[in-house]
Amino acid sequence: MYKFRSQIMNFQAKYEYFRTGRIQSLILLVTIFQGFFQRASGQAAEFIAASLAKAGFENNRCILTDDKCYVSIENHTFRWDIKAISKALEIISATVDTSLEINLLILDIKIPQILVRVKSADWRNYLLGLMDSNELSGKLILTCCTQEAASKLSGVDVSNSGAGKFDLLIYPQIFFENTRTYKFYETQINIAPALEFSPWKGSRFTGQIIVPLHNDLGYEGDHIRPGLVTISQHVKFSDHLLGSLTAGNFAGGYYGVAADLRFSLFREQGSIELKSGLVGSSHFIDNEWIHSTLSSYTGSLSLAWFWPRFNMELKAGVARYINEDYGLFATCLRRFNETSVGLYVQKNEYNNNGGFFFSIPLPGQKRANRRFFRISLPAQYEFVYNAGTEYFYGQTLSTEPDPIYSGRFKWAESLKIMLINQKIVPNENN
Repeated sequence: MYKFRSQIMNFQAKYEYFRTGRIQSLILLVTIFQGFFQRASGQAAEFIAASLAKAGFENNRCILTDDKCYVSIENHTFRWDIKAISKALEIISATVDTSLEINLLILDIKIPQILVRVKSADWRNYLLGLMDSNELSGKLILTCCTQEAASKLSGVDVSNSGAGKFDLLIYPQIFFENTRTYKFYETQINIAPALEFSPWKGSRFTGQIIVPLHNDLGYEGDHIRPGLVTISQHVKFSDHLLGSLTAGNFAGGYYGVAADLRFSLFREQGSIELKSGLVGSSHFIDNEWIHSTLSSYTGSLSLAWFWPRFNMELKAGVARYINEDYGLFATCLRRFNETSVGLYVQKNEYNNNGGFFFSIPLPGQKRANRRFFRISLPAQYEFVYNAGTEYFYGQTLSTEPDPIYSGRFKWAESLKIMLINQKIVPNENN
């Protein structure tokens, strides 16, 4: 009986040894496989970031999980951001497994603007012509809700940082007035180079000099003078609330401080916009800065609505203008891919006014990759026509050289419409 019990105990000990050994071997295999997967994922993420940097994208980050690929990019190379997004998706979808969901985070001065979400297989099929734009529309998501993707990428190393890189943009300026009975138009033509860079996250410095080529519009226009000289800070408080604060010398002969807030609502189909500023006059005559105190308060409150059928923004609001007159205004802006056109009307205490504006692309679909310093044309040329020739009442602040282009990330649905309707050319170099 004792011998039988001893054999049982020996058998149990051997069984426990083999079972423990199998469990340990299994754990070892899982650990090895997990390490291999992590190394493979890390290598794929590094390859994607390096490929994006080679294509000219900046502030690139990439991380792969079991079922998703998170990537961030900032475009300073492609003239049209839709081309940039398409190129980035092409690079990513060619590298990751078809089962993965791509989450592409679009940045501007390192601030998340738009999230593009699509299955890798769906984008590949679209590139190959196996899926049309109508089918892709139901599978492609663009949204301003970027916090989740931004948090996933926050600890990842940056490839091709945009810090310490400078742009010298050569802005053309054309102005004309029709206020004389003896002359059809009085004109002014300038070249206005502007040094632009971002000192830190969310900031932008613009230092502009205006060089006159031809002038019929007053004594100041005959001289080289400062244009926009501003420093601004942009903040994304939440997925639906953005704001900025700008100080410096503005366009139109003003200087001071300006702030704005934008809150998106109605599932990103609408927004409430608040603008305010404290300004004074600013002119440079005979190498002397002639300016007044900061005593004029201006502000506006408006409601904007995006109309997907026409890729159009409609806006209406109330304003206190720079010269302390009050009024109502309305604008519409329609985008035709890279070209934007719009109309505006104003009704204030003293008169009515209106006109049109447009923004058109300048030559060069793709600019040289930024190293340290780059000279180039801006992406767009913008023009406003004042049909009522009113130059005192109804005046608003202009704190950017290209306000229409600067608002290109305002409506995620607008970007989606242009992305799915563009002409896709795989492996496109332009």
